[in-house]
Amino acid sequence: MRALLFSSIFLAVACGTPNPTGDGGTPKPMDSGVADSGTPYVDAGPVDAGPPPCPSGETRCADGCRNLRNDGMNCGMCGTLCQAGSICSNGECRPNCMGNLVDCGGPPLCVDPRSDNTHCGRCGNACAVTDICDAGNCWNVPGRAACGGMIVDTNTDNANCGTCGETCDTADGGERCSRGLCCTLQQLNCGGQCIEAFTDRNNCGGCGRVCGSSQVCSNGVCMNCAAGSQQCNDRCVVTTNDRNNCGGCNIQCGFGQECVNSMCRCPTTLLTCGTECVDRYTNAAHCGGCGMACQVGQICTAGACQNACPAGTTQCLNRCVDAQVTNTACGNCNTVCGAGQECVSGTCTTCTPGPTSDCDHDGYTQADGDCCDTPGACGAQPELLNPGAFEVPNNGIDDNCNGLIDQLDVLDVGPCDQGIPSNSPDPIDAAKAMEICRTVDAGATGADRTWGLISAQWQHANGQPLTFANGKSIRPNYGTGWLPQRGSSMVVISSGMASDATQLNPGPNGGPAINQSLTHNT
Repeated sequence: MRALLFSSIFLAVACGTPNPTGDGGTPKPMDSGVADSGTPYVDAGPVDAGPPPCPSGETRCADGCRNLRNDGMNCGMCGTLCQAGSICSNGECRPNCMGNLVDCGGPPLCVDPRSDNTHCGRCGNACAVTDICDAGNCWNVPGRAACGGMIVDTNTDNANCGTCGETCDTADGGERCSRGLCCTLQQLNCGGQCIEAFTDRNNCGGCGRVCGSSQVCSNGVCMNCAAGSQQCNDRCVVTTNDRNNCGGCNIQCGFGQECVNSMCRCPTTLLTCGTECVDRYTNAAHCGGCGMACQVGQICTAGACQNACPAGTTQCLNRCVDAQVTNTACGNCNTVCGAGQECVSGTCTTCTPGPTSDCDHDGYTQADGDCCDTPGACGAQPELLNPGAFEVPNNGIDDNCNGLIDQLDVLDVGPCDQGIPSNSPDPIDAAKAMEICRTVDAGATGADRTWGLISAQWQHANGQPLTFANGKSIRPNYGTGWLPQRGSSMVVISSGMASDATQLNPGPNGGPAINQSLTHNT
């Protein structure tokens, strides 16, 4: 709008003094003029109304009307730009949570409401401290309790068994917590009582598992002896080839002998020297042939006597042993202490179970974590149960003595291959995809001395390192027909690209997608 201002001008006119008599005219008064008030004149002109107002909930910014609550270019206030990987939410730049993750105003920045105890199912919905969030719902877990500031399972916790502070005698008593009750390692809590689940026909391997009238409970399994076998010591054995029941129950073959067609005899690789089976290449009493004994202190190597073993030890099967305490060579190389015996001062005597005993000769003591050292409640073959054993699924036995039975023992019988990247360079990941879950240190001792994977390498068949990264992958499938037999992953190894026509990292292989599952190019 333009204002036009007009300034006033005051004109003062000087006139001569009128002559009152000069021309005889009538004298005139002085002209007073017109006085300008000085007020400016304003030209109103047309008025500019400006841009139209923004819709409700929006604010005018330099680039137009914007919703400051969700505009990533104007977040909270005009000109505030959210960085890459974040979004504008309620006027704040927040992380852009992907997949099933959501932003609950963290930290943590992104949470999974399917499993997050603080935001279960939705933001802010916190589960109780003893509950677990699963599939977006808070679930009460029986036996889960807060003890001493920690969340424990009173069904299995040896220090809080059944209730906080109730401790099982895991050392001398050999107890463990079974469904909230302290029982021995061979027992189960069935209805509030510790039951011998390895031999009890009414609770064979599990509470309420009743064996049939003609069955026996052996190692926690109800058994009918199949044709060709017979029942011996609550076990079904084939007496034609069982060296502990050769030709009949409790007929045990001698040292080094095997049972063939119900007869004890020496293997073809050993010599028969009297009633003994000997290796003439390592046996110091028959070094090179029957009766060819080495001198005291010598060992037999490659069929020849050599000076090697120190004083106080004896050479047996090409090794030096202390025959005073060695169960497999007690007093001499040919005397093996039987089940339930131990070698004391060179004589096999009845073994007294204890922390340092190894009555079943499996190389583990109770101090090492052996839960079954003598035949009885834990079965007729205690040598098969120890920390070094594999947990056999569905047999109702704690084979590896870790307090977990069958499917509860995730380390041995559960998959461990979830979420492994397809192009992982770690050969240990490939082993997991092949269901080798347990790892072990080669120098482990005691209860840690178990079976397991010591190390792994990617190699060609000739032992050379496998350097072609695209030739190996870990996949949930190959095409539509090749699927993991167990778990969620499998290993694909190829001389070319280890992928089907659709898979990435590495891949795809460039071939057609059709019939990928029917080809054998991996």
